[in-house]
Amino acid sequence: LTSPFTGDRDRVAWMAVAGDASSAVVGVYRTLNRPSPEIGLVRLRGLDPAATYRISGWPDPADPLTKANTGERSGAELMAAGLRLDLDPHAAARLGDAWARLFVLERVVEPG
Repeated sequence: LTSPFTGDRDRVAWMAVAGDASSAVVGVYRTLNRPSPEIGLVRLRGLDPAATYRISGWPDPADPLTKANTGERSGAELMAAGLRLDLDPHAAARLGDAWARLFVLERVVEPG
């Protein structure tokens, strides 16, 4: 999703999607943090636009970056708007350098 070889080389993002688009894992990595981060998004690929996905995060569900992205969102929204990578400056300072976050997406199965 974001290459370490072009553009902002301090941010890398990758994604693995199940063949039936029922689940995915997104990894976001930052080697050098910025004291005042720019607005950042990472747009996802390969999801079912009509599906709703439940997003959970690792390593800490209470982490500000994880909390900003967890919940239920549509595949169309995740591919158009993406996951938020920007934080307020106070939260960015707590992250420090060399941070990583993993997000797990699971399709929500509607009852019936």
